[in-house]
Amino acid sequence: MERVYTAQDIMIVGHLEAVLERHRIGCVVKNRFLVGGAGELPPTDVWPEIWVREDDAPRAREVIAGVLAEGEASPPDWTCPRCGEAVEGQFAECWNCQTPAPGEG
Repeated sequence: MERVYTAQDIMIVGHLEAVLERHRIGCVVKNRFLVGGAGELPPTDVWPEIWVREDDAPRAREVIAGVLAEGEASPPDWTCPRCGEAVEGQFAECWNCQTPAPGEG
């Protein structure tokens, strides 16, 4: 495993975790709940970190850099093929029947 990103803000790390998963890059967030140790430990040692497999690291860094540089636009809204419900583009499955978005595996 290789660390590809770390930041003080767990919200940014959580967002990047979701983006990587959407790009089918498996990742692990370490130190997700360690922020309470700040003060007893050096602050940067408790920041959340994103780790990926070594062979995924270059692509993961590229995806992260793209998101941080310009932000990732939300995918277009879609209609559930199973129940016909309108679903906002950022969601990977239908809120009504849990059917995956078209193209989501």
